[in-house]
Amino acid sequence: MTPPPPVASRNLLAYGPASGSGLTATVNEDGSLHLAGDAPTANKGLRWRWECPDTAKGQTVIYSAAQFPDGTYSYLQARGTNLSLLATLEPGKPSVIPEDTVTLELRIAASTTNPIDGDLRAQLELGATATDWTRPDNTGLEGGGTDLNLYPLPKLPATRNGVAYTYKSEGVIHAVGTCTAWGGIDSEVTLQPGRYSLAGSVGTDRQNLYVQITVDGKHYNTMSTEPFTITTAGTYSCCVIARNGSTVDADIMPVLTAISDGTSETDG
Repeated sequence: MTPPPPVASRNLLAYGPASGSGLTATVNEDGSLHLAGDAPTANKGLRWRWECPDTAKGQTVIYSAAQFPDGTYSYLQARGTNLSLLATLEPGKPSVIPEDTVTLELRIAASTTNPIDGDLRAQLELGATATDWTRPDNTGLEGGGTDLNLYPLPKLPATRNGVAYTYKSEGVIHAVGTCTAWGGIDSEVTLQPGRYSLAGSVGTDRQNLYVQITVDGKHYNTMSTEPFTITTAGTYSCCVIARNGSTVDADIMPVLTAISDGTSETDG
């Protein structure tokens, strides 16, 4: 990854032209982003990744969006080695960027399938209080489209119950070993009311290596891929699990996606 230029603007974001998922982003003369298009489904959008400045690591920051188009939402992610998710920064809430952050990722997504046309003025800055928006130094960073995978990738490598878990590639978890007890690699995700699905893409041993989320005491996993409904916004437990007594040498890519929001007639 090319090292970033010295930071001069207090806005630490980086972005630029992007197209994908039915949306197109262009840079306005003042350095803000213009978003337009029609996402085929909600929770599809655009993302930009850049190297985290050393001056931000371990520091309190605040991500803010002074202006954003109707029908969209945005947030920032701090990612470590192999793009493992370390923290999610929501607009208006002070957060600490972990010391071991390698990459920052800006995500903007549609919350509707209606046409989108408007400007985004977002800012990431040091401190706990948002200030007036200013353009970032880098407005030429090329972005791309993405289905927004909501699964909270755990911090790896780690070993649990005789099984070693590592990242094989972006989002793909490799597990090897003989499992001596139930359990696995835990992480947590904050979800809003709506209908969701959990899948195990790239699964090479679906019976012995799977992913699970617990909602209101019930387990949903990638062996059945049964959709589930969140009725109350909250934090939910996820886990990558090797079956007790099994010997595994397999890959899995957890994929958690929102099918519809809590107001959809298809919910339930």
